[in-house]
Amino acid sequence: MLLKSLHLKNIRSYNDENITFPNGIVLLAGDIGAGKSTILLAIEFALFGILRGELSGSALLRHGAREGTVELAFELEGKQYTIGRTLKRTKTSVEQAAGYLIENELRQDLTAIELKSRVLGLLGYPSDLVTKSKSLIYRYTVYTPQEDMKRIILEDTENRLMILRKVFDIDKYRRISDNAAMYAKLLRERKRTFEGQLSDEQLKKQQFAAKKKEAETVQKSSLDIQPRLNTAKQAVVQQQTVLEQVEKERTKLTEHKATLDSAERELKTLAQAQQHAQTELNQLAKLQEMPKPTATPKEIEQNILTRQKELQEKEQSLRVHVAARADLLATKRISDETIQKIRTLDQCPTCLQNVADTHKHSIMHQESTKADKLLEQVAHTEQSISKQEQAKKSIQQEIDAFQKQNSALRESQVKHEHYCKELERKKNAETRLAELTQTINAAETRKKQATNALQANTAIETRHTAEKEKLKTLQQQEKTVMIEHATLLERAKLLKETLLLLEQELKKKQQAREQLEKLSAMHQWVNEFFTNTMTVMEKHVMTKIYHEFNSLFVNWFNGLIEDEVLQARLDETFSPIMQQNGYDTVVENLSGGEKTACALAYRLALNKVITALRSSVHTKDLLILDEPTDGFSSDQIDKMRDVLDQLQARQIIIVSHEAKIESLADHVVRIVKEEHASKALV
Repeated sequence: MLLKSLHLKNIRSYNDENITFPNGIVLLAGDIGAGKSTILLAIEFALFGILRGELSGSALLRHGAREGTVELAFELEGKQYTIGRTLKRTKTSVEQAAGYLIENELRQDLTAIELKSRVLGLLGYPSDLVTKSKSLIYRYTVYTPQEDMKRIILEDTENRLMILRKVFDIDKYRRISDNAAMYAKLLRERKRTFEGQLSDEQLKKQQFAAKKKEAETVQKSSLDIQPRLNTAKQAVVQQQTVLEQVEKERTKLTEHKATLDSAERELKTLAQAQQHAQTELNQLAKLQEMPKPTATPKEIEQNILTRQKELQEKEQSLRVHVAARADLLATKRISDETIQKIRTLDQCPTCLQNVADTHKHSIMHQESTKADKLLEQVAHTEQSISKQEQAKKSIQQEIDAFQKQNSALRESQVKHEHYCKELERKKNAETRLAELTQTINAAETRKKQATNALQANTAIETRHTAEKEKLKTLQQQEKTVMIEHATLLERAKLLKETLLLLEQELKKKQQAREQLEKLSAMHQWVNEFFTNTMTVMEKHVMTKIYHEFNSLFVNWFNGLIEDEVLQARLDETFSPIMQQNGYDTVVENLSGGEKTACALAYRLALNKVITALRSSVHTKDLLILDEPTDGFSSDQIDKMRDVLDQLQARQIIIVSHEAKIESLADHVVRIVKEEHASKALV
């Protein structure tokens, strides 16, 4: 991979800046704090996104900015790629948004995780790094931050070996050994399981032999009992035939008994009916004759209707005379009132003149004459009313007499009808009594005949009882033999099922024994051969890596430090061992420049070994060094050129504030900061 350009917008101290990376040795020069390391962090962010615990969004996004972007263009195996990532500020934090990948001018929008996965695939890094915070391969082959340069040589032995196993991709041997140990443990547990299954194998075999012998005994007993069962069944069948013949003869006896029972029930019923009929005749013996009435209620009712019509006419005439009398009396009362008024009248109410006595006497005379005539008419009317009332009373008396006659006639008619019905009942009772007598005689005859027949056949009932008891005894004997036979069959069935289960268990135990033998052999192979083989392989690989690593480390350290007194090498744990004046010393006792030389030599040797081991990694042509000459003397800086030439990398990016480093570079990109904003000057 070769970097082409980097575009930064609102990233730390950069507002909007574009940086170009040519091939060869490129120096990012500038004062401390100018923004050189930001470029390296931006490159790593573009490739892998936010790294938890290593590179946060808030550490990259410019203060006060709501959004920032990084766009990295690079060349890989002849193809041009561009990666774009975006940071956005939320209320609580800074998060990375979706990004994009441009491959030969074809853009594809991807989520942060998808983009990281694609980049790892392009670079040839393991896919299991997608969910990890950082890539050790990138950090130890391409770019190591300045503060991490010396950490690898100062780490404790165990951590250093763990890191080196991962970056060399030989921790797989340890994982294989650990997995083999786990597998061996699993094999032991499975062996214990099979051994537990086989613990009662001998007992099951003994049970199988005992049950098999018992099944043979039951089978023999079942065959022996079969003739007894057949004999018992034949005896029952023969006795059933005999009983059927007896029951046929007994059927006639049953019929006679049924006839007798029927005749007795019939006689009992007939006797009750005869007694009831005789009682009814006794009650009707004193029945008196009742003559039929001469007249009919209809004739009397007609006379009553005629008299009632005459009564209505008389009442109508009486009401007319009463009204006439009332009118005459009202007229006479008016006349009397007029005479009284005239007698007391002194002045005319109309003309207001005095009334003469002669005139009053004249009027009073006329009214008196009129009143006398009215009294005569009233007396005549009174006579007519009296006659009408007498006639009305006479007619009412006739009506009452007719109604009494009608009631008596109806009572006589009811009595006559009752007499006729009772007379009919008497005749029916006499007839029924005669018929019952005949029926009773016939029933008595049937009863006598049935009784005689039963007395003649009483012996058949005794025989039937005896034959029935004999059949019951034979059936009980048959049942006993059948139960015994069924018990043997059920026992044989249970024994067969038990033998089948035991046979299956023994078969499973045989399979378990075979599995146990295989597991024992496999467990022995894993423990005694495979694990040891993995350990030997790891040692061989580590030894090969060690020799190459140590050779490169010693070569580059000697190239950076031309001091015959100070020598360096690696021990078997890849720990740097310093020897000064023939005595071993630790790295911490070295000067600043010597420590930097040791760290740089270790770092470059590590880069060379990793890229040689991992042939699939596509970042071999790129190397980024962050302040690699911290504490170097002028002579050591001059020696850096030989070291860089030996690397044979197509693109080396060096970050340094040392002015003399410019003499080593093919291209210089100067980083300056103006008014809190960084800029790149070519």
